[in-house]
Amino acid sequence: MEHLQPLRIFSEGQTPAMQRPEILAPAGCLQRLKTAIAFGADAVYVGGTQFSLRKNADNFNAADLRAGVAHAHAYGAKVYVACNIMPLQRDWAEIVPYVTMLNEIGPDSVIVSDPGLAAFFMRETDIKVHVSTQASVMNKATAERWRDRGVKRIVLAREVALEQAAAIQNDIGVEVETFVHGAMCASFSGKCVISNYTAGRDANRGGCVQTCRHHFSVHPDGHTESPAAYTAKVMNARDLMALDLMPRFRELGIHACKIEGRMKSALYVAASSIAYRQAAEGRLSADIPAAQIINRLSNRGFGSGGLEERPYAKSINATIEGFAGGLTSAGQAMLWDDERGVLLQTRSDLKLGQDISWLTPVGDVITIPIKDLRDVSGRPIDRIPANRSVWIVSDQQIPALSVSWLKQGAAVQQSSGATVEAACS
Repeated sequence: MEHLQPLRIFSEGQTPAMQRPEILAPAGCLQRLKTAIAFGADAVYVGGTQFSLRKNADNFNAADLRAGVAHAHAYGAKVYVACNIMPLQRDWAEIVPYVTMLNEIGPDSVIVSDPGLAAFFMRETDIKVHVSTQASVMNKATAERWRDRGVKRIVLAREVALEQAAAIQNDIGVEVETFVHGAMCASFSGKCVISNYTAGRDANRGGCVQTCRHHFSVHPDGHTESPAAYTAKVMNARDLMALDLMPRFRELGIHACKIEGRMKSALYVAASSIAYRQAAEGRLSADIPAAQIINRLSNRGFGSGGLEERPYAKSINATIEGFAGGLTSAGQAMLWDDERGVLLQTRSDLKLGQDISWLTPVGDVITIPIKDLRDVSGRPIDRIPANRSVWIVSDQQIPALSVSWLKQGAAVQQSSGATVEAACS
């Protein structure tokens, strides 16, 4: 497989602050794990079928997790497993066999929020423990306490600015990880209970329904029957985008940069992984083709969150009526054949005459007209619906795992605010 090799080695005379940060990408399923690694991620984070805060993602059963860890290690990458729910006492009967299973598979770390669960992993397994952003670590004293308990990395609260993150890492002597891209939460470090009250689903146990994305109205007299003085999406957080801040991450020596999105598509995973990898290596975002792609994928408007300053009102997009973005994912290349072209697993309807663009694992963008479509039996066809396999004849070689898209006419997609799960092939 052709992909960017992970690089975590100091050159002669290089200091930690000059070393590029680890690029940590989301993987909602085995296919997207392979995609992230092919597109340059140094590590991926995944969720098992239990104890993760993305209950509605595809997630990994034991067989897929074993295969994913083996695949990542074969390409010099790492796998971190999220076990970041806040467990209730009744959960421990299931936690014990789950922890035993993880220890046998051997991921590189687990990501936890609960001190008791962290202690259990350290006592019963050889797996490194990373502290989740849900633990809201914002200062040196708290970081020092976690370090003394034996954790190897702290995913800092999203409210921590870059310089503060670097100071915690340098003074406490523990790896720090910060989010750099993806959906944000208006609550403090994701500690939200709105879904508990509006839908009976516990956000701290993976059940968030994103009620915060909806319109809220203010009624001066406190009665909803009266006319609203103000109606807006007052808690609709903008998405995080830190591509242009990557030089600062490198200068400050931040150990790891995390991309949000275990429920996002392969196109999102591929484009964000390679864009942040190349930005971390010193390329300007304007010179990175994948950066233009992630700007055009479905988003709620972008901001820098709390990386530069405290996230005040400008971190909220109160006016957007859906998702901005103009790209439609067309699918992912499964393999290349010199005779038949590229085998595409479609995510959209395709027809002859359309232009289809591809992002390859080395970061190139290839656009070709669809002049020849053939079904899996090799018969010519005029069109094909989504969720099918199709051969597209091409004069240019399209490497396996390349991701594709079609131009979309509308600039905004109307949405109720619910996250749509991306299917895996």
